[in-house]
Amino acid sequence: MNCIRDDGSYTRSEMGQQTPFHDIAHYVADKKLNIKNGFYSNLKKGYSIQQLSDKEVIKTLDSGAMVSELFARALGSLFTGSCTLEQFIPLIKVELTDKYSIPMPVITEDIVIEMDKEYRELLDRWQALPDGESLELEF
Repeated sequence: MNCIRDDGSYTRSEMGQQTPFHDIAHYVADKKLNIKNGFYSNLKKGYSIQQLSDKEVIKTLDSGAMVSELFARALGSLFTGSCTLEQFIPLIKVELTDKYSIPMPVITEDIVIEMDKEYRELLDRWQALPDGESLELEF
C-alpha cells in the first residue's frame, strides 16, 4: 500500500492478503462519514501506516481513529456475513458508547447501505486488477 500526500511525502507498507479489505473499509467509512481524525486523515497528517498499526500510538489519537476502526471492522463483518444490516448500527453503538464512551455519529440504515455498496464495488475493482496493477483512491 502506498499513500502519497499532497506535499509529495508518502508512507508505504507491504500488505497481507486480508489487509486491503480492511483498508478499503477504512477508506469508505472515513470518506462517507467525514471522520476528521480517522485512518486516512491521520495518514494525510503525516502518520505512517506503521504508526497507525502501533497500539501505543493508537492510544494517543483522537476518538475519530476509534470511530474509523469500528466502522471499518463492522463493514468487514457486514461483507462476510458476520453481522446483518440490522445489527450493524447497534454493534457499533454498543462498543463506541459503552466501551469507549464516544458519542455515536449520526447514521441511518440508508447510509450503511450506501457504504456497503461502495465497499463491495471497490473490493470488486481491487480483486479484478491484473498482477502489477493498482487501485488508486483519493482522500
